[in-house]
Amino acid sequence: MKKINILHITNWYPHKSNPYEALWVKRHIDTISPYCNNHVVHIDIRKGRLKLEQNWSCSENNYIHFWLPFKIFRIWELMYALLLLYTFARLKISNYSLINFHIAYPICTYIHWVKLIVRKPMLINEHWSEYRNNFGIKKANKTSRIRRIFKNNIPIAVVSKSLYKDIYNFSLKANFPHYILPNVVEFDESFPIDSSIDTKTFFMMSQWKYPKDPILALKGFKLFLVKYPNAKLTIAGYGPQKNLIIDFIKKNRLEKNISFIGVINSTVAKKYFANSSAFIHSSSYETFSVVCAEALSYGCPVIASKVGGISEYVNEKNGVLVEHDSFEEELFLALDKVTALQSKRNDIAKEIRLKFGPKTIGSTYFGIIKNIIGHNE
Repeated sequence: MKKINILHITNWYPHKSNPYEALWVKRHIDTISPYCNNHVVHIDIRKGRLKLEQNWSCSENNYIHFWLPFKIFRIWELMYALLLLYTFARLKISNYSLINFHIAYPICTYIHWVKLIVRKPMLINEHWSEYRNNFGIKKANKTSRIRRIFKNNIPIAVVSKSLYKDIYNFSLKANFPHYILPNVVEFDESFPIDSSIDTKTFFMMSQWKYPKDPILALKGFKLFLVKYPNAKLTIAGYGPQKNLIIDFIKKNRLEKNISFIGVINSTVAKKYFANSSAFIHSSSYETFSVVCAEALSYGCPVIASKVGGISEYVNEKNGVLVEHDSFEEELFLALDKVTALQSKRNDIAKEIRLKFGPKTIGSTYFGIIKNIIGHNE
């Protein structure tokens, strides 16, 4: 089968300053490599001394990074549109069967202009949770330019049904074509799954920033220690909430039971997933939560807030969903409940790997692309 050429435009993507940025975007793109020739252009505007960096020497991954000494959103939105048009001028657009944008805002703010110039099928992949709270802006009219993106009849691939509902409501019920394309879960197929774990050993990991709510989980675990004083909790990750976590541990003298180990790589993370009684995730909202799905892919039951996309795949067969507002109180019971799931760890891993593995997501993704191209021919 002859591969088709896809141009991917994204303003979130791994780069030399941050090789871990938006890995979930890269993983999505990588899944369709068996079917497509993927050309990625990373367009990013940052605040700093006026500077432009660009690289067009690679046939697969190019970038334009532009620094501005101020952050005025309307100007940044216009600059993204200009850099987008500049990208199209640099490349031979006729060589591509489809233009795939990753994350609609701000790069697609003026997509209605772009559509007049570039006559190609388009797709927007969306992961962002900001639609749920109107991007943190109280006045609805301040986000009208973002809502306009979804009134151009461009198909949107969202990571969960929950995110689709958020965008639908945010856009004032715009009638846009949409598809569900879950995030990719990467796992080591050769890594053994142990179904005999019976220790009270638990794990948490995240980029610790809003909407994550780790203190609720820590308070609940503190209550659990009254009944199980030898229980252990390991916390990994980084972010603005890091000091809150460390301060809570010290203030409550929980160093013997709770360890904060900071940033770890995937090799270390999978060992914690595979050897923990459960993975704990407290958050006020998630469009999907890759880390919860990763835990399940190693057979580790998940205890998570019953919010957003998490509730679309975490259930009584692989974990416990807890009402977020009562997470502290309900965690105590949930930590006991997961004991019954330890013997099912192989089944848990098998189901999630089949559902969210690269082959499954790649096939779904390519099916979406073929459908869009077919409708535009």
